[in-house]
Amino acid sequence: MQPVFHQRTKLQLETFLKKPSHAVLLTGKEGSGKLFTAKWLASKLEAEYFVIESPEEKSVITIDQIRELYSLTRTGNNLVVIIKDSQELGREAQNAFLKLLEEPPKNTTFVLTAPQPEMLLSTIRSRTQLVEVLVPSKEALKSAVKETANAGVNIESLLITSDGLAGTYISLANDLVKYQSHQEGIEIAKKFYSGSVYQRHMLCIEHKYEKAWSQQLLTFLAIIIQTLIKQSAGSTTTQTKLIAQAELLETTSRNLLLINGNPKIHLTRLCEQLG
Repeated sequence: MQPVFHQRTKLQLETFLKKPSHAVLLTGKEGSGKLFTAKWLASKLEAEYFVIESPEEKSVITIDQIRELYSLTRTGNNLVVIIKDSQELGREAQNAFLKLLEEPPKNTTFVLTAPQPEMLLSTIRSRTQLVEVLVPSKEALKSAVKETANAGVNIESLLITSDGLAGTYISLANDLVKYQSHQEGIEIAKKFYSGSVYQRHMLCIEHKYEKAWSQQLLTFLAIIIQTLIKQSAGSTTTQTKLIAQAELLETTSRNLLLINGNPKIHLTRLCEQLG
């Protein structure tokens, strides 16, 4: 399936493909389709691709993984090296990768994806071509899944609960099992939002404060609150409360993702302060 691009993203990608540089950085929200876009770029460059990501048992991409590239990229074959969630590169790994960027191997293109590119060294960012994977129009998204969407999927409501993110929307529309899991996550977020402080704590305990679950919860809560903000346009008091909640969620997400904090600490605070 072809990616569904925002017009500005499409223009940036076309500009890159006309004169490819040795490195491109794809930025955008989680679920926007950055990895799919990276693989699509590899196909357009008629090259094999190799994906590097943090091991399941670790939270960072290690220097050893980057060192493997020194031999992998010396074969002379057309190759696209995709570094998924490159903000997870450890400092030593970033420095090792910087050496590759300073003396780029022949016939190799590096494609980095990162929802938080500010976590990368400025010297890495300055040596890559930036492409923003933006949210496409609702019409384009609905058209993309019109013929392929599973019969059990409500594509209209999914546009809201997926926040219009192309990667998430298309994946869920075509996979009923993933869609049902997504719907369950939305229901849990609704219970968390409307529940008492005690009920919120119990939900967190039930899910053992798992980081992946915590991040998903925060994503769904943000969608719920943004929807409520749109629906409460006529009430200043309600909007003020909702905006404060949205800011609290943003702070909590930043603490989890940028500071790599303990989910239990930050979710406990959220349980008590969400209001």
